[in-house]
Amino acid sequence: MIRILPFFLAVVFAVTPSQAASVSEELHLLLGESKASVTVSSSGPMQVSSLQNGAPLLSTEAGSLEIKNRVGKLDINGLSFPLEPVRVDAGNKVFSFLGYRYRGYMVVYPAEGNELEAVNRVNLETYLKGVLPAEMPSKWPMAALKAQAVAARTYALYQMAQNDNGRFHMLSNTIDQVYTGINAFNERTNKAVDETNGLVLTYENRVIKAYYHSTSGSRTEDNEEVFPEGKLPYLKSVTCRYDGESPHNRWRYALTLEEISDRLAKAGFEFGKIGGISIKSFTRSGRAREIAVKTVAGREIIKATEFRKALSPVKIKSTWFRLRMSGDTVTFKGRGFGHGVGMCQWGAHGMAEKRFDFRQILSHYYPGTKLKPVASLTEE
Repeated sequence: MIRILPFFLAVVFAVTPSQAASVSEELHLLLGESKASVTVSSSGPMQVSSLQNGAPLLSTEAGSLEIKNRVGKLDINGLSFPLEPVRVDAGNKVFSFLGYRYRGYMVVYPAEGNELEAVNRVNLETYLKGVLPAEMPSKWPMAALKAQAVAARTYALYQMAQNDNGRFHMLSNTIDQVYTGINAFNERTNKAVDETNGLVLTYENRVIKAYYHSTSGSRTEDNEEVFPEGKLPYLKSVTCRYDGESPHNRWRYALTLEEISDRLAKAGFEFGKIGGISIKSFTRSGRAREIAVKTVAGREIIKATEFRKALSPVKIKSTWFRLRMSGDTVTFKGRGFGHGVGMCQWGAHGMAEKRFDFRQILSHYYPGTKLKPVASLTEE
């Protein structure tokens, strides 16, 4: 997932890792897209049971299980069972799925058509140890890693509360947080998770939505410019002077008008032949807010966030760009990488290099928040 004014220290009391209770919440993660079959393997025995009533369905020794959705029936290793969600448990052993290894257990749900959804249910702190090295290089300073651990834990807990009635709380990709199971476990990132155990960011005693991104390009973005929640005081634009080492700090990319037209069409914008584009308006942080597209019929206006997504969020790295037309070619020259809201990861890296601790990093990027043990929060 992924800007300096005087710091607003968010921590109004000292909190040490030993004071923070272990977070025992079980997180539910959708592993990839729906599939026609799900194959799970383990080095030890596996048990399959009904998720609804716990009734045992099948046991197997070390090896693999193949589960298929067969028109009203569930096929498990060639045996037929009722079409219902099932739990696949490898006990204390790790199980493997699509080349990744996971702890916890898997729930397989029947999905649309004859497909299946695979959901890993896992302890939150174990999950974070799989997220952290996927979201931030393990060699980075410990203060940055700890800031990332708190932000990732906070984001996950927020999503768990918001999506508590469905099959899963979060996706395991960049739409939420990248999670690759235990494959990427690393001693330094594990330490960052352990030494911030249970600590979360709060605003008015509620867990916040802790967005983060790669590189701000000198200033973060107001959340309401990107996300639908409306204005959130802890996700307002702040300056960032410490992300200069990012390889994404400055970038450029060129496309022809025909290429832009084709990509917009594939994204559902049927404008026909395009005669030119320009930036219609800017956000407070200096990013493009709206793009004007000149068409045969007149002028169409697109949100810059949608325009970027349609063209390529990897090549058009952020909405902080300016553009120049030369003939039928448009050159984008920009700053930063990502949506720009919340913590700038490269900024956190730079601050850590300057010996700011993780509390100071978090309080800068999430102004007005307080760092608390999740066990201390009370429900209203």
